[in-house]
Amino acid sequence: MYVTVHCNGRALNKKVEVASDHERPERQRFHALVDFNDVRDWSSSSYYCNCEAWGKIPALKNELRKVISSSGYVRLAYFESDRFQFDPMPRSVPLDASEVTLSCTPPKGSPKPKVKWLKDGKPLDVRSQSDRITIDHQAQLIIRPLRLDDRGNYSCLAEIPGLTLASGSAELNIYGNLLR
Repeated sequence: MYVTVHCNGRALNKKVEVASDHERPERQRFHALVDFNDVRDWSSSSYYCNCEAWGKIPALKNELRKVISSSGYVRLAYFESDRFQFDPMPRSVPLDASEVTLSCTPPKGSPKPKVKWLKDGKPLDVRSQSDRITIDHQAQLIIRPLRLDDRGNYSCLAEIPGLTLASGSAELNIYGNLLR
């Protein structure tokens, strides 16, 4: 069997891996890695690829037959910059403050990046604390009411398929009369 990969009608010089299909042993699966550099000259941010295979098909009693796969469509994911537009800023707030808001602005990207928050380098569990901690539509982290254990270093992660970018971190300091 001979297999080639074509993207947007252009043949790519790529190694194609062949594996058996475990669900249907009479079939084979083909896999080829298509790198961004293979398509970077193309004007579109999306492209399609097909596999073309030539081989003998005993059931058809032929010598060689060309089979073209259905198109697989790919959309490129990218950040326009390797830095956040704005990192979170350090804050120092009294314990009796009604709330604190931390902001970060990820770089523009395609698709639009999703923002997650970290506290002391670990993912912030917003779901278990949804009565106190929220992330609004602008990816701002809002904490209300404050507790002493909210102190720490906060940072953001911007995520798009296959890529993650981290912001700088900012310390949230909470002060006040600790003896009551």
